[in-house]
Amino acid sequence: MILSKTRASERCHNYFAELFVMDHMEKLDAIILAGGLGTRLRELIGDLPKVLAPVNNTPFLDVILSFLNKCGCMQRVVITGGYLADKVIKEYTNRHEYDFEILSLRKKNS
Repeated sequence: MILSKTRASERCHNYFAELFVMDHMEKLDAIILAGGLGTRLRELIGDLPKVLAPVNNTPFLDVILSFLNKCGCMQRVVITGGYLADKVIKEYTNRHEYDFEILSLRKKNS
Protein backbone atom coordinates (compact mmCIF):
# COMPACT_ATOMS: atom_id res chain seq x y z
CA MET A 1 0.00 0.00 0.00
CA ILE A 2 1.44 3.36 -1.01
CA LEU A 3 0.63 6.26 1.30
CA SER A 4 0.35 9.82 0.16
CA LYS A 5 2.99 12.15 1.56
CA THR A 6 0.37 13.80 3.76
CA ARG A 7 -0.94 10.53 5.14
CA ALA A 8 2.55 9.19 5.79
CA SER A 9 3.46 12.43 7.52
CA GLU A 10 0.34 12.21 9.70
CA ARG A 11 1.20 8.64 10.68
CA CYS A 12 4.74 9.65 11.56
CA HIS A 13 3.47 12.62 13.59
CA ASN A 14 0.91 10.48 15.45
CA TYR A 15 3.55 7.87 16.29
CA PHE A 16 5.96 10.42 17.73
CA ALA A 17 3.21 12.38 19.45
CA GLU A 18 2.17 9.23 21.32
CA LEU A 19 5.78 8.40 22.06
CA PHE A 20 6.81 11.81 23.39
CA VAL A 21 3.76 13.63 24.68
CA MET A 22 3.13 12.58 28.25
CA ASP A 23 1.80 14.91 30.91
CA HIS A 24 4.32 13.71 33.47
CA MET A 25 7.29 14.02 31.14
CA GLU A 26 9.60 17.01 31.35
CA LYS A 27 10.07 19.08 28.20
CA LEU A 28 13.10 18.13 26.15
CA ASP A 29 15.88 20.01 24.38
CA ALA A 30 16.76 19.20 20.79
CA ILE A 31 19.75 19.98 18.65
CA ILE A 32 19.56 20.29 14.88
CA LEU A 33 22.86 19.84 13.07
CA ALA A 34 22.56 22.34 10.24
CA GLY A 35 26.16 22.49 9.03
CA GLY A 36 27.84 21.09 5.98
CA LEU A 37 28.51 22.41 2.51
CA GLY A 38 25.61 20.66 0.77
CA THR A 39 27.71 19.97 -2.32
CA ARG A 40 25.34 17.30 -3.64
CA LEU A 41 22.42 19.75 -3.49
CA ARG A 42 24.33 22.75 -4.85
CA GLU A 43 22.89 22.64 -8.38
CA LEU A 44 19.35 22.52 -6.94
CA ILE A 45 19.57 25.08 -4.15
CA GLY A 46 22.36 27.45 -5.26
CA ASP A 47 23.83 29.40 -2.36
CA LEU A 48 21.16 28.43 0.19
CA PRO A 49 22.25 26.41 3.22
CA LYS A 50 20.92 22.88 2.71
CA VAL A 51 18.72 23.14 5.81
CA LEU A 52 16.83 25.94 3.99
CA ALA A 53 16.26 23.82 0.86
CA PRO A 54 12.58 23.97 -0.10
CA VAL A 55 10.40 20.93 0.56
CA ASN A 56 6.98 21.55 -0.99
CA ASN A 57 7.86 25.28 -1.04
CA THR A 58 8.70 25.27 2.68
CA PRO A 59 12.28 25.44 4.01
CA PHE A 60 13.32 22.04 5.38
CA LEU A 61 14.14 23.56 8.77
CA ASP A 62 10.55 24.86 9.02
CA VAL A 63 9.30 21.33 8.38
CA ILE A 64 11.46 20.02 11.23
CA LEU A 65 10.54 22.85 13.64
CA SER A 66 6.83 22.49 12.88
CA PHE A 67 7.03 18.76 13.58
CA LEU A 68 8.75 19.38 16.92
CA ASN A 69 6.19 22.04 17.77
CA LYS A 70 3.27 19.68 17.03
CA CYS A 71 4.78 17.08 19.34
CA GLY A 72 4.61 19.58 22.19
CA CYS A 73 7.61 18.02 23.89
CA MET A 74 10.32 20.63 23.34
CA GLN A 75 11.57 23.31 25.69
CA ARG A 76 14.48 24.51 23.56
CA VAL A 77 15.84 23.78 20.11
CA VAL A 78 19.46 24.56 19.35
CA ILE A 79 20.40 24.99 15.68
CA THR A 80 24.10 24.48 15.00
CA GLY A 81 25.74 25.78 11.88
CA GLY A 82 29.00 26.14 10.07
CA TYR A 83 28.77 26.89 6.36
CA LEU A 84 26.42 29.84 5.71
CA ALA A 85 25.31 29.75 9.35
CA ASP A 86 24.60 33.49 9.36
CA LYS A 87 21.69 32.99 6.93
CA VAL A 88 20.13 30.35 9.16
CA ILE A 89 20.74 32.26 12.40
CA LYS A 90 19.36 35.49 10.97
CA GLU A 91 16.24 33.72 9.73
CA TYR A 92 15.37 31.69 12.83
CA THR A 93 16.68 33.11 16.11
CA ASN A 94 13.99 35.78 16.53
CA ARG A 95 11.00 33.64 15.61
CA HIS A 96 8.16 33.37 18.07
CA GLU A 97 5.63 31.15 16.29
CA TYR A 98 6.84 28.01 18.04
CA ASP A 99 6.14 26.91 21.60
CA PHE A 100 9.85 26.58 22.37
CA GLU A 101 12.93 28.76 22.45
CA ILE A 102 15.24 28.67 19.43
CA LEU A 103 18.96 29.09 20.14
CA SER A 104 21.90 28.95 17.77
CA LEU A 105 25.51 27.88 17.87
CA ARG A 106 27.99 28.69 15.14
CA LYS A 107 31.33 27.11 14.43
CA LYS A 108 34.22 29.53 14.90
CA ASN A 109 36.27 30.26 11.81
CA SER A 110 39.61 28.48 12.05
